[in-house]
Amino acid sequence: MKQRCATSAEEIENAEKKKYMILGTGRGQMPVGKTAGEAGWRASRYNLAARIPDSEKIAVANLFRGTCSVCSPIEMFLLDEVESLDEHHPILDRFRERGLIVNFDELQALSAMARMGCAGGSHVSLTLCPTMGCNFDCPYCFENHRPGRMSPETQDDVAALAERMLKASGAKRLSVTWFGGEPLLMPDIIESLSARLMALAKQQGAEYGATIVTNGYLLTRESPICLIAARSATPRLRWTASVRSTIRPGIWRGAVPLMTASWKTCVPFACPSA
Repeated sequence: MKQRCATSAEEIENAEKKKYMILGTGRGQMPVGKTAGEAGWRASRYNLAARIPDSEKIAVANLFRGTCSVCSPIEMFLLDEVESLDEHHPILDRFRERGLIVNFDELQALSAMARMGCAGGSHVSLTLCPTMGCNFDCPYCFENHRPGRMSPETQDDVAALAERMLKASGAKRLSVTWFGGEPLLMPDIIESLSARLMALAKQQGAEYGATIVTNGYLLTRESPICLIAARSATPRLRWTASVRSTIRPGIWRGAVPLMTASWKTCVPFACPSA
C-alpha cells in the first residue's frame, strides 16, 4: 500500500514536470521568475473559439481587436493556462500579436472609447432608454425587460449631459437613438425629452436627428416619433422586419396587420426592408 502511494506521488510529480516543460521554461523546470499572470497577462474576455470542420485546428476570433486566428490544440491548452506560463514563454508573443491575451482592463478601454465616440468632434451621439420594459417576448432578445420608466431626475441629467457635451466638443449635430425595451411604451418621455433636446441643439447652433429601435406595434400617426418627424425638415422613418421569422408566430401574425395599417397612415417614411 505504501509503495502504491509512493508510485502515485511519483507519477504526480512527473506529470507536473511534463506540464511545466510546456508551461514553463521548456527545460523541464518549474518557472523561477514571474508567471505571465503575475506580470499582468490574461486571456482576453472577448475570445470566441470554434473547431474548424474536419480538422483538429480551432478558429479563435477576438472581438475586441477584430482578429481571427487558427490555433492548434496545444496552443489552446496554453491559452487556457496562460496565467501559469513563465512570463518569458515564447508563445506569449504570438498570443499578444493576435490579441488573444491582454494586460489591461478591456471593459474600461471600451468604456473610454464609447465616451470618446459620443462626442467625436463633428457630432454628439446619445442612446436613450425611456424604459426597459417591452410588449413583446422575442426569444432571441438579450434584454431582461425590467418594468419601470426613466425618472424626471434622469431626464434632467440627460439634458445637462447633452449640453455639456455640445459645449465641450463644439459639435454641430446632436444625434439621439431611442432604445429599450420598447421605447414607444413611454411616448410622453420621448415627446418631452425630444422637445428639450431639440431646443438645446438649436440653442447651441447644432442640427438634431433621431432614430428609434422599435418593434413597430405601437407606431401610429399620434406616436411622438411620427409627430417629431413631421416637424423635421426631412421626415423619414424606417422599420426593419428582417427578424420576423424569429418572433413567436402568434405574436407576429397578430402584429403585422396592425403595424402595416399604422405605416400607411404615418408621415412619409422609407419602405420597410424585408
